[in-house]
Amino acid sequence: AMSGPSIFTPQPIKAVNGRNVSGFAWNLVPSQPLLAVAVEGAAKGSRVEGGSVLVLDGEGEPFEDVVIRTREGRANPVHLAWAPPHVQEGSLLAIGWDDGTVMVWSLKDRLARGDQEQHAPHPVSLLLWSPDAERIISGDARQEGASTLAVWKVDSRGRPSTICPYKRPFLGGITHAIFRTAGRASKLVTSSFATADSSPFYFAGDAGAFAFATDAGQCVDAIGGLGASVAAMLYDEGCDVLVMLLTNSVLATFKLTDNKPAPLNKVKLSMGRAGLQCAIWAGSGHLAVASGDGILRLHDVAQGDHYNLMLADVPGLPTEAAGEALVVLAHEAQRGVLAAATSEGSAVVWRRVGGAPTDEPEKAWAALAPLALGAGRVPTALGWGPREGLLAARYTAGDSTGGGAGETGGSLCLLPETVLARVMHMGWAAVQLDASTVRIENASTGRAAMLKTEMRLVGVALYGNNIAVWSGAKVEIYEFDASDRPLAPPKLVGDFPSRATAAALWDDHIYLCVGARVEVANYIGSIQASMGLSDTDGEASAIHVAGSVRSGAGGATASLAAYVAVGTSRGFVKSWDISRQEPRQHARARRLVAGIPAGGGEAPMSRVTSVSITADGSRIAATVETQPQPSASWSRSASIYVYVVETDQVQAHDFGPAHRLPARPSWDGAETRLLAVETRPSPAAPAGAPKLEATTLFSTPEQGLKVRDSVSPQADAAPAADNTGGGGDNDHTGREAEVEGLLGIVVPHLYLITTGASHAEDTAGEEQAGKGGDAGLVQRMRLREFAGMPEGEIDAATSHALIAFSYHLTVGEMDEAHRAVKKIKAASVWENMARMCVQTRRIDVAEVCLGHMGHARGARALREAIEGGADAETCAGVLAVQLGQLQDAERMYEASGRHDLLNELRQAQGDWDSAISLAEAHDRIHLRTTHYVRARGLEAEGMTDAAIEHYQKAGTHRTDVPRMLYDLNRTSKLLEYIDGRKEPELYKWWAQYCESHGQFDRALDYYQHARDHLSIVRVLCFHGKTDAAAEVVHESGDAAAAYHLAKHCEECGRAKEAVFFYQRAGRFSHAVRMARDNDMASELSNLSMQAPAKVMVQSARYFEDKGQFDQAAKLYQRGGNMSRALELCFAHNRFQALREIADQLSADTDPALLKKVGDFFIGHKQYDKAVRLFTIAGEAHRALELISTHNIPITEEVAEALCPEQPAGQGGSDETRVALLLKVAKACKRQGNYHLACKKYTQAGDKVKGMKCLLKSGDTDKIIFFAGVSRTRDIYILAANYLQNLDWHSDAAVMKNIVAFYTKAKAFENLASFYDMCAQVEIDEYRDYEKAVAALREALAHLSKARNAPGAPAKAEALQAKVDHVDSFVAARKLVKSNPEEMMRRCNALLDQPGCDQAIRVGDVYALMVEWYYSQQQLQQAHALVERMRGRAIILSPYLDAEMVSAIYGSVGMPPPSDGPAGGGGGANGR
Repeated sequence: AMSGPSIFTPQPIKAVNGRNVSGFAWNLVPSQPLLAVAVEGAAKGSRVEGGSVLVLDGEGEPFEDVVIRTREGRANPVHLAWAPPHVQEGSLLAIGWDDGTVMVWSLKDRLARGDQEQHAPHPVSLLLWSPDAERIISGDARQEGASTLAVWKVDSRGRPSTICPYKRPFLGGITHAIFRTAGRASKLVTSSFATADSSPFYFAGDAGAFAFATDAGQCVDAIGGLGASVAAMLYDEGCDVLVMLLTNSVLATFKLTDNKPAPLNKVKLSMGRAGLQCAIWAGSGHLAVASGDGILRLHDVAQGDHYNLMLADVPGLPTEAAGEALVVLAHEAQRGVLAAATSEGSAVVWRRVGGAPTDEPEKAWAALAPLALGAGRVPTALGWGPREGLLAARYTAGDSTGGGAGETGGSLCLLPETVLARVMHMGWAAVQLDASTVRIENASTGRAAMLKTEMRLVGVALYGNNIAVWSGAKVEIYEFDASDRPLAPPKLVGDFPSRATAAALWDDHIYLCVGARVEVANYIGSIQASMGLSDTDGEASAIHVAGSVRSGAGGATASLAAYVAVGTSRGFVKSWDISRQEPRQHARARRLVAGIPAGGGEAPMSRVTSVSITADGSRIAATVETQPQPSASWSRSASIYVYVVETDQVQAHDFGPAHRLPARPSWDGAETRLLAVETRPSPAAPAGAPKLEATTLFSTPEQGLKVRDSVSPQADAAPAADNTGGGGDNDHTGREAEVEGLLGIVVPHLYLITTGASHAEDTAGEEQAGKGGDAGLVQRMRLREFAGMPEGEIDAATSHALIAFSYHLTVGEMDEAHRAVKKIKAASVWENMARMCVQTRRIDVAEVCLGHMGHARGARALREAIEGGADAETCAGVLAVQLGQLQDAERMYEASGRHDLLNELRQAQGDWDSAISLAEAHDRIHLRTTHYVRARGLEAEGMTDAAIEHYQKAGTHRTDVPRMLYDLNRTSKLLEYIDGRKEPELYKWWAQYCESHGQFDRALDYYQHARDHLSIVRVLCFHGKTDAAAEVVHESGDAAAAYHLAKHCEECGRAKEAVFFYQRAGRFSHAVRMARDNDMASELSNLSMQAPAKVMVQSARYFEDKGQFDQAAKLYQRGGNMSRALELCFAHNRFQALREIADQLSADTDPALLKKVGDFFIGHKQYDKAVRLFTIAGEAHRALELISTHNIPITEEVAEALCPEQPAGQGGSDETRVALLLKVAKACKRQGNYHLACKKYTQAGDKVKGMKCLLKSGDTDKIIFFAGVSRTRDIYILAANYLQNLDWHSDAAVMKNIVAFYTKAKAFENLASFYDMCAQVEIDEYRDYEKAVAALREALAHLSKARNAPGAPAKAEALQAKVDHVDSFVAARKLVKSNPEEMMRRCNALLDQPGCDQAIRVGDVYALMVEWYYSQQQLQQAHALVERMRGRAIILSPYLDAEMVSAIYGSVGMPPPSDGPAGGGGGANGR
């Protein structure tokens, strides 16, 4: 059976009828779901009976009649909590009672053990298991004293014992608690009697504070003063965050680092008027909040984002229910389903489907069919069971029909999920309408019957005229007579108990999926055989049987060959051959979803949700759900899988890129390669995506699954199930119904189920349903290969040929496709294939089809489109037009962007509004054309005003509107239109019309409006009003009018006026002609200068004949006849004219002529002009000779012209050009033009001479630049030598360039000499011996690099001696303050050394000693040193202060000496 929509149906629980239910709790064991129900006691006469806890199974029936009470039997249960399933299989139930008793009931021994010492007599307000199920915490909310929270240890037999109680008065009554599981470090267990540490926990009270505690006696106050009571307390293990919702609508989050809560965030939430009603986790990190309005608010705690699920957006929910207040929530993590109920008894279930865009997270939730609990039922709690689709709801009923629950009484019901089944076999369909009703309908005729049972059905199977239904506990098999008219209700032929989850019928057996096996039973339940699955395979979750059958009388069938396929809970498929008495394995178990995730680890868990096998058993198709992690929710896979048995190959097609999810696979019974699936949009699908698509695929051996076609029956199936009207088809074109889904495929039809199947039976009883007609729920839709074909032409051979054609077309085998249909002669078949080519865009195939159809016009149009380079989409549109598929053509043209063709198509259809709108939006290049064609059509229809409007929009109204109105003889309307438009073109048209009718004054008036001055002048000249015409020309300045008037004056013999107006018109040739013919010499000269060159030459001849040679030469020159102009100048000695002409001569002039003019200028001592002409003529030597002889200045232009670069490919000697360059350079040098000389020397290749010229110019910047770009050793040295003459000491850049140039030239000896000079300058000018010694060391270092230089060793030795002397003096100076005696000794020793006066100034040594003696008042010694200085002919003033010298000599009674050496010498050397 295929699955349809899901519905939830309220199912009362008989065990609690008439009793007040205070709470319930599901266990967490899927294999054995148990529901614990807390029931309050009731008064029986004078005796008050206590409450109890009932244990029910998953169907709501009592489980072994278990009833749990306290020992005294007077207390009521108030809290229930099942232990986690991984400990003792979840068999422990904790119960809190209103007398303070904490009890644990064990499923294994059916015993309850309790203790009330911690809380009695106060009711238990909190009961919570630890994650490891070894601890229970319980609390009370006593009003007097401090509330108690107790930690209990539970042993393996379920016996609780108190470990430690805590009392925290500041918390108030204890209401909430959570265990912290993240970051827990378990201690090493060293004893078999010891247990690992249990998780710490946090608990809160109604005073708005919470505390932290462990099971080891540690308890501390965590956070106090939250500002309001705690309404909900949750823990996010993934982020290790504690979430608190307060009664004042504040959401507070705390990070639990080292068990010390650190506030993260605190925000005020948007709430309904009723405030917070319920808050739960709805997935990892997603908090769902119900707040008493019609909005379910979800908050992403980690990201801080939020979004809403609106009741108003739930399909099928009554309008009045959309505004009801949400009050309770429940979430089931494994399936990702979220249930919500309102205060009015409505309930909605959302399933998380994932894949939503980040900006629309609400799309990740898909709403299922809503339900109602019933009138007057107010839900107070919802809870999901451990098995899929199991939901329980507690509610209060104001009007309890169960007998005495009272106004405030609570009751309980189950809301099991029913997935409505749809199945089809041999032309009959079984459609489940609700939890217990199935409609049996003939897919062709619509005849139907209803099957009603007392069971809640979980599945339906159909074979021939037998139908099986089952509930998970029981199987019933019915039989109906297909020949009955009307169809009678089916009759029960067998029933038996079975826990089958899925089943299928074939022949006289039913195949039941029971756990990990498939049981084969007859119709009374007797097991005939069993087919097992391994533990690896998992349990059977889906089953399908298919094969070959033969129909008999009365709907009976006989099986020829059959196969059963099973899908499992672990994603495997397996099949058996059941054609014989004993089933035998046909295909081994094969997993469909394989591969390892990109991040490593195991492949994702998967389970098969539907399976379908072909009639020959060759292929098995399946859809699956996947689970990325064990704790994650299941989600539908976007892939359809096909297992090919023969090749043991799994094929898959992913609908994910198209944002679709597949379901309901179905194979055709005869064409076993053809698979049909329905697809629905995924949450990530774009807006407007089709709600339903039926996709057909071919399973190919080499290319896997190939999509054949996808159609959207949602849009066109209701009326288009069949549009050909084949007799007897159940097309139901008269009833509008939305298509719900795909039922199956039987070539040539797809079978669809309509939305009526989603509701309870929509017919008035079985009798009306049996009448058939428009009440049918099954519709048929032709496959595209068969659309438009008469039913009588579709036989088995034709069907097979067309499907084979489609198959080969899909896989690209054109030869095979043609071979498949070449024997078909019917033109309708070829036409149908041509129509199919429109959808497949196979233009090559379409050409063949049109040829077989004899459709010459279509073939020609298609060929022209192909030859025009049109793409496949456009060609398909052309083909669609020829076949009359205009809607398809529009779609193709739109997709290909050929809006021009789409525009033409809409014009041809007469859809002018649409055509114009299209042109305005997408085809503006043809917008005017579209308006023009529309206007022509309206003109033909006599709709003049509308035609005028479109002519205006087409921009042709200036010609077409006058033409149209004139043809209609509506001149008055035309004049009105022209006056209204006020356009020059229209004014001109009317003026011409008036002129043609002799209305010249009126014509002139409208010509004036049109500003058509030519026409005005023409009319005035025609009437001889030349003066008026001249006035018009003067005012308008119109050239055409002036020309017309000039022609008129010429004809009238008024030559002067004709010349004037020809000139105004810019027609100088005509003006010159008139002036020349009429001997108007003065006008002729000026006019000729503005005329074309040819006219200038003609005028020059005129002046030459008249003897006016200057004017003739000028015109010859301007007219381009330069030689004749020069001949006149030479012949008649017109020197001034020749000078003017010479200035205009260029290199294009004849060289002989240039030389002739040059010689003429030499004769008249105009040497500068002669130089220019000889240069242009290429006579450089003569030009240079003139320059040298007469010292003619050489400019840059002359220099370049004298030595032009030789173009590539032309003859000429480089040596000749170099010689010329050198001559020019020398001439420039003699004239003092050093920069130009440098340039020419450089061009000649002599850069050294170029540098020498630059050195003479003294342009330091250019010298440095030239040296840098020349990169020649000699130039570097020249530049450096030049720079040494500058003030390099005060200009660091100059000194840097000196060093750089010497270094680049590797002139280390020169560089050493420079540093030696630097040291001497430092000594002589600045007495800076420290810098001097540094410079000397640099000189010594660079000299060492010039080892091969002549005399280098001797120079190095002398430099080293200098360094030693200067270094000694520097060292002595540093001892003045610290060791003056050593300083004196070193100075005297230095003075005694030979050659010291070559390194240092001896006077500085003496001055150092004299100044020290003077500072110590040892004047006798100072006097002796001064005398020694004078004895060495050292002038005193540069070294010693005059006052100090006077004081020294005064101390010995001598006058100060004159500034000179002793003995009157004149030496001034201080060395």
